[in-house]
Amino acid sequence: MPTFLIRAFATQVPCQSLAELGGVLHRDFAGQSVAVQFDRPSGLRHVAFVDVNDRGLASSYSAPLPAELAPLAASERTFRVLVTDIAYDNDENAPELPHTLCFAFDEVIDAETLEQVVSDRISDETGFCHHGFQMQLLDCWAKTVFVDFASDHFKHFGAFPGDIALASHEGNEVVYGFDAYMSLANVEMERIAGHPASERELS
Repeated sequence: MPTFLIRAFATQVPCQSLAELGGVLHRDFAGQSVAVQFDRPSGLRHVAFVDVNDRGLASSYSAPLPAELAPLAASERTFRVLVTDIAYDNDENAPELPHTLCFAFDEVIDAETLEQVVSDRISDETGFCHHGFQMQLLDCWAKTVFVDFASDHFKHFGAFPGDIALASHEGNEVVYGFDAYMSLANVEMERIAGHPASERELS
């Protein structure tokens, strides 16, 4: 029996960990309502109905999310990263490993450090080394702040900002270069100001 089982209409997707569950939900079920089934330590089987959005999971009804799913709950301040296309260093006898994971962090992490932190989290989560992966920023709060700032900057100065500082929970700032952040956040330039990325100038 898998740790979690996603049920959506005729689709059933098993997930072996909370990180894999979060990754699969964001990759395949964004914007949908699904049922997540799991067994509690008492042996009772529980089914939670959840809505999947950019900020994380929210209960489809007024009841709070069960404790087992709370780490995936929607948050305005959580720094959340979707990891896909994980290439493991393993042989044919290795167990089936997840190729999509979702990790949440309590503070903003700079782009260079984030890649190493995510790399370590993959190995800690799966118990296997790897030689590559793709990642995308899911954090709705950070993306909204950055896109709004970039849009205003373009409107007033005719150019996108060179970089922006994002504040963590503790008020510490991490500076992101514009191109590095937008690539990580997977946001197209045209969606900000209708300005082709190839023509933009950085201030």
